[in-house]
Amino acid sequence: MSVLYKNFTQCLIKNNASIKDAMKKMNDIGKGDKIIKNYQFLLLVDKTNKLIGTITDGDIRRSILRGESLNSSVIKATNMNPIYGLEKEYENNNALLNSILHETFFLPILNKNMQVIDALVSDSSYLNKNISVLLMAGGFGKRLGNLTKNTPKPLIKKNGKAIIDNVLDIINKCNLVTKLYISTHYLSSLLKEHVNSRIFKFPIKYLYEDTPLGTAGSLSLLDNKLKENNILVINADLITNIDLNNLIDYHNISKNDATIAVAEYTYKIPYGVIEYSSSGSFLELIEKPDINKFVAAGIYVLSPKFKSLLSLEEVIDMPDLINRGRKNNLAIGVFPIYEEWSDIGSPEDL
Repeated sequence: MSVLYKNFTQCLIKNNASIKDAMKKMNDIGKGDKIIKNYQFLLLVDKTNKLIGTITDGDIRRSILRGESLNSSVIKATNMNPIYGLEKEYENNNALLNSILHETFFLPILNKNMQVIDALVSDSSYLNKNISVLLMAGGFGKRLGNLTKNTPKPLIKKNGKAIIDNVLDIINKCNLVTKLYISTHYLSSLLKEHVNSRIFKFPIKYLYEDTPLGTAGSLSLLDNKLKENNILVINADLITNIDLNNLIDYHNISKNDATIAVAEYTYKIPYGVIEYSSSGSFLELIEKPDINKFVAAGIYVLSPKFKSLLSLEEVIDMPDLINRGRKNNLAIGVFPIYEEWSDIGSPEDL
């Protein structure tokens, strides 16, 4: 079933905007209104409101993967061949929206002059499949030295707040979570005491690793009767404001078996770098260049197929599990994070 989106004008954006402008506008849509917040998309129009293209959160992230910067033109993140409906063709428009629900949840409605006059949206959560979360909180935090001698790493405070609380906050904001599993080992009683002092809108179950199982082994401890289609795995030592709903929708639209959240990491080579041809001829000398790479951000959405690749209490790290999935021809994609993100791995990170 579909409904007309009464507030569609807030989704209009002009073609002189940047990708950064589009990100801000999309994030501001429906602030404080959970229903409207579900309809995050933009319609790129010219000065007469003629439709040029459509933009979703996924479109923006895919443009980042292609190497576009936040200052690039919004056109670089735009679907320039959008599907649209026509005014007064009610039955055809509903049928058209239903036919593309595997790709998107909205349909711009145009008049005979190709101007946007409305938007049709699905009023059902076609993408919003329930999900369980596995929070990895059992590590020793050895790189933090004496800071974790008597305190589990997730309870170390940054800016007066336990690190794990930042992660629990974004999990609590996700309206798709039906159950939270927390994998524990080191100083688990302190961790449980802290988590139990909070209020959640879903049940919590603790998984205790008798011996450390690596960064993915505790997946084998999840209930065999797990009914949810997917499992979101997230480290407890992250500082981020990522919207997990966007990640999960991206995963579902992409029809991935695994989606890896990635963050851009920049490091400087402290030497002059030589570029040369295959024959050994000098091409260029670049002085102390910055190298940009995407790194795993410690957040994954996995289908139940990955759990089936594990034996009970198998010791395995996430990179090995992901690579095992690739060898089994599972579909694996990446989700670039442009929001705040940092991994607390050393005292310097704090």
